Amino acid sequence: HGFCRIRVLNVEGNTMQGNIVDRLPSVLVVEDQEEIRGLLVSMLFTRGIACREAVSVTDARAQMAREQPDVLLLDVRLPDGSGLSLVEPGADEAPLAVVVTGAADIDTAVEALRRGALDFVVKPFSVGEMFARIDHAVAAWRSREAVRGARRTLRDIARRTTEDLERSR
Repeated sequence: HGFCRIRVLNVEGNTMQGNIVDRLPSVLVVEDQEEIRGLLVSMLFTRGIACREAVSVTDARAQMAREQPDVLLLDVRLPDGSGLSLVEPGADEAPLAVVVTGAADIDTAVEALRRGALDFVVKPFSVGEMFARIDHAVAAWRSREAVRGARRTLRDIARRTTEDLERSR
């Protein structure tokens, strides 16, 4: 897995190294079917991604309150409600969501994407397809983290430049 690297030029034109995303995302797998949950966890493990597991919306919310994951792999139909309730529309700090479901109707797919899900995978899925979706989620997360890092760097540059200008007056 490569690193996502962005170079930002400061006011003097010097290159600033930074915003390197050098870790893999944390993943919460929310799936009530033990076999599918186990398969997803194993697939993540082969990619070197540590994950946590939840079997219901309530369980997922409790885990998310303790530690917010970077990515959710979630089922729609869970014993205590819809997994889509875990997808926060438009929330910049919310985890990226990959919906993995047997609910293969158009309305569910549209609702998932409308709420901001990154991807929608229909069960049964092939292992190759799922690996591609996992890799896509990791790449999207890394891109988002790199942009966040670049924004922080730019805010720091703007703050330091403003402070320097104020001191020079």
